[in-house]
Amino acid sequence: MKLQGKLALYNTFSKVLMIVVASLIVPSLIDKIAMEHTDRRLKLKEEQALRIMNRIGIEKFIANDKDSSFASYNLLKEEFITLEPTGPETPRIVYYNAKRDIENQVVEYRILDYYFQHEGQHYLLEIGRSLGAIQERHAMLRSLAFILLVSIAVVTVFTDIFFARLILKPLKRIIDTKLRDVHHPATFNFTPISTSTDDFVYLDRSINEMMRLIQAAFEKEREFMSNVAHELLTPISILQNRFENILSEENLPEHLTLKLIESQKTLSRLKNVIKSLLLISQIENDQFLKTDKTDLEALVKEVAEEIEDRLEAKNISLKMDMVRPVPILEGNRPLLFTMFFNLINNAIKYNSENGSIFIQGLATEEGYRIDVQDTGTGIPAEALPELFNRFSRASNRENHDSYGLGLPIVQTIARFHDIQIKVNSEKGKGTTFSLLVPNPKAIS
Repeated sequence: MKLQGKLALYNTFSKVLMIVVASLIVPSLIDKIAMEHTDRRLKLKEEQALRIMNRIGIEKFIANDKDSSFASYNLLKEEFITLEPTGPETPRIVYYNAKRDIENQVVEYRILDYYFQHEGQHYLLEIGRSLGAIQERHAMLRSLAFILLVSIAVVTVFTDIFFARLILKPLKRIIDTKLRDVHHPATFNFTPISTSTDDFVYLDRSINEMMRLIQAAFEKEREFMSNVAHELLTPISILQNRFENILSEENLPEHLTLKLIESQKTLSRLKNVIKSLLLISQIENDQFLKTDKTDLEALVKEVAEEIEDRLEAKNISLKMDMVRPVPILEGNRPLLFTMFFNLINNAIKYNSENGSIFIQGLATEEGYRIDVQDTGTGIPAEALPELFNRFSRASNRENHDSYGLGLPIVQTIARFHDIQIKVNSEKGKGTTFSLLVPNPKAIS
């Protein structure tokens, strides 16, 4: 999962968790605040009632005897006030919840009891407010709080996603321009990424510096390989000429002749290795032109004819099915010939006796794909990542006369022509090399 997706997921999860926690805490908090507000309101009512009694006299509400009392309820029985004489009590205020039967209707109230003394007589002043009305208001407040909380969470999720995308935009540009699809240091883009985030600036500079070091190492390797190849070819050619001169002498002992012939073969193999390394170096240094318009179908048929003797030697059948339109590729025809020659020769070398090779070409959305499939021994899965490395061979191929340069040459030529190469193999069933030629020009 991408970093931006992880941040969005984290923000969403944190907001949901916040809503859940708030849903558990906010209702009780609202109830507590609302109850305190109700108690304050009852206290104000009590103070207001006492001021009225002080102003007009308590006798206006209650007669001067022990059995008289005063009670008043509003129309919906949401509030009430009572005043009645009581026995000696310490002046105090008490808050509590209680049910009252009013006109055959039981109503639960939040009640304030105030015990006080007036002109030697003890009284109880009760002021109540219906809990039903309070709870309705509480429910409305809880609903509003929940809606507000969810709205804030949703808005913050989208703003977090927006700002995360905005903040990570330089990182995406770094990945797109400097990491993704960069298969060779020569294709790397050293242009600095414009950003005000110091961390991304440091990352961009570090990647650029690292790629400069890698590019310098590649250049040194290319130069070394090219120089070594040129320097070695000359003495090898001299040695071969000397051996040929010695072999042309009369009366040469047979055992010396055999040793000279073996030495000639060794020099020829060494010369081929050096030429292969020199070819790779020249391709990587862009020393070849790409101006030949090459019909790939005709080219593959030409390679098949060239390699026909090797097919007959192992009794291997070769079939072709190039679905038209087949592309005409603008590139270097001799290099493309070498690429297909190495692939088909590889399929012959590691194929079974009386085996088969199937070459198929078909158009896809990405380009024109050419598959070279054999029925050989296959390649172990652990060897596939190293298959195109120089001087590297799969463990099942160690008995063959090879120095592991055929497939690296194929890959170098493919990269030179912007051709993607993939390999699929199953042990004991064979191997398929797939070449994807981009943006083909069709012929009818």
